[in-house]
Amino acid sequence: MKKILSVILSLSIMSVLTACSGDDTESKTSSEETTQTTAEIVSEAETQSQSELTFAQYLLDDFRTIIEADPALTTEQIAEELSKNEQILFSSMFMPVEEGFLQGFTQEITGFESGATFAPAMGSIAFVGYVFELSDEDTAKTFAETLKSCADPRWQICVEAEETVCEAVGNRVFFVMAPLSNQ
Repeated sequence: MKKILSVILSLSIMSVLTACSGDDTESKTSSEETTQTTAEIVSEAETQSQSELTFAQYLLDDFRTIIEADPALTTEQIAEELSKNEQILFSSMFMPVEEGFLQGFTQEITGFESGATFAPAMGSIAFVGYVFELSDEDTAKTFAETLKSCADPRWQICVEAEETVCEAVGNRVFFVMAPLSNQ
């Protein structure tokens, strides 16, 4: 039994080391370069067909559709619906979040009434998404700008998100850091 556990543990460690040992010769961009403004996203979304949208922009469109269909949904219910999106090819989970240090940010995130995250269940996928609810539309816009300014696309050790999308829709805020495609 001990030998079997030792073999399983060894294989687990080797898989983690293999995942983290990828060639990192691509030039890295700063979070300011990968973060898009709401106006840029809306402009791009209007000129691109659904098939040309990036993974994060596709999820933003889904977020808008979910809120339009049922504005009474909680942040956790919205995160659950987003985690079911057909573009998400990994096993995802969702859960509520509280104020404090959240995955993907360089500082504590505070000031929201409720929040939820949707993310890969496990693995080294550079993806994390959040839905926040705030007291009003103006507060949501300010909160979205704060999220953009403290986003860290390299929050994981082995991988880096290629795109950050953040937008306030009414008193809700959608935030996601993701690879450009869902592959």
